[in-house]
Amino acid sequence: TRHLIEPEARARFNSVKNNDVKIRQACGIDVGTSRAVRAGIRNNNDLIWIGRAPSFAAKLSDIREYPNCTFISAAVYNRLNDESKFSNGKNMWEQRSVSFAGVSETIYRSTYWWEPG
Repeated sequence: TRHLIEPEARARFNSVKNNDVKIRQACGIDVGTSRAVRAGIRNNNDLIWIGRAPSFAAKLSDIREYPNCTFISAAVYNRLNDESKFSNGKNMWEQRSVSFAGVSETIYRSTYWWEPG
């Protein structure tokens, strides 16, 4: 956010630049089975996502703990290769817990980022 989105928003929108607005977003990622369903009425419908993975990812993306902007489930963390977990031997991810559907879930958060190449 602070490296890509916020500078671009300041450059494009006077309301952001002139009011010292701080953009704080988060990305939540989970893995699992989900279904996409088109729901609604004629000329007014959309896709909805059904399943634990999209619901949990949405819950994670609602967390606002700046400067941590990326939140992943333990299932995602366990699938990462070491290059995506460690930087110079240091774990880039901090383990913590959140409650989801009445159950304590292990998640990981990070402040690390790299520019797309």
